[in-house]
Parts: sequence; C-alpha cells; structure tokens
Amino acid sequence: IIAFNAPNNFVYILDARTGKQRLEFRTSQATGSVALNGERVYVADNKGGLRAIDWTKKHFPLEEKIRAVRSNLYAMGLIGTFPIRKGSVWNVKRPNEPFLGTPAVADGMVYVTSASGKVFKVEESDGKPVWTFDAGAPTSETVSVTPHYVLVGDAKGRVHIIDANTGESKEQFEVDGPITSAPIVANDMIYVATGNGKLYAIK
Repeated sequence: IIAFNAPNNFVYILDARTGKQRLEFRTSQATGSVALNGERVYVADNKGGLRAIDWTKKHFPLEEKIRAVRSNLYAMGLIGTFPIRKGSVWNVKRPNEPFLGTPAVADGMVYVTSASGKVFKVEESDGKPVWTFDAGAPTSETVSVTPHYVLVGDAKGRVHIIDANTGESKEQFEVDGPITSAPIVANDMIYVATGNGKLYAIK
C-alpha cells in the first residue's frame, strides 16, 4: 500500500500496484506524516488525536454516504449505535496536547510528541497509555527509539535520553541551538542537528 495524509485532513490509502484508492479516513490537521507498521497506519494531529487505522479494510461505493445517513439518525436518537468509521482500530484523544510530527512505532509501542513538550508512549494494540515524559520545553517533532531508550531534542538545545520502559530521564546533554528534528542513532553514535546550523556527533 501507499499511505499519506493530505491538506484536506484525510488519510488516503492506495493500492501500490494499481494506484486505486482502498480507504480514506478523516482526521484533523496533522503536521507530520503517517507511520506504517504491519496492518496498521498511525497518524497524530494537532487537536491531540492519535489514531490507529486498519489499512486492510476497503471502502465500497456509497459507503460514506450511508454512514453519513446513519450518523444523522444516531444524532436524532433513531438508532442506538454510532457508526464507527471503517478502518478505525483505536483513537487516543488529548485535547490540550497538540501532537506534532510523525508517530514512532517500535516493540509494540507507539510514541508521539506534543507542542507542550511532552512525549507520550501508548500500547500499539489498543492505545492504552503507558507513560508520559515532560521535557520542559517544546520538543523535536519526532523521537528516535532504540531497544532501551527514547531520544528527543528540545527548543532549549537539550537532548533527552529516556528509559523506554519507565519513561524516566536517564541522561541529558546540551548543544548549541534548538533541536526540531529527531536525534539519529547509528553505529554507536548520536547525531543531532540544531537550528543554529550545527551538526553534532556524540559517542
């Protein structure tokens, strides 16, 4: 499949071989891209919504119009069950936490950052919260995840190394300039780019 979010606040899922649309899913405005893992697509939006979408589902002709009619019937109290949007697996809502960037998925968990400077870890299976880390300043839009640690930068030029299991800070160090992109871990090194035009390699 090919999955992407568009300015009209929809996630579109296409068949990679034919280009035909399989599924469309309405969200709120998202600043990052979607994350794809297994049979699910994850998207975070700036209204504090983090969604898991089952991309194996397919829309059929007139399906959305039928759902709109059923939604109106529910609003009028004529049916008892709200029609869930096709493909919806779970939806975590944090109204006061505008989510940023692209979710990170690793080891059965999903990580997302917010404009308030927090990092959230939820379970990939059902969106259940695991822990929240507060960096104390706006963070990079995406985190990097290793088997043991989560790394995120912030606007004060600090790189936070977080215990992936507990959400507790293990270490932090400072660089010159704000960090808006995720620190990169490779070959026993941490690479950090700052808004002051500097690139750091930290062993």
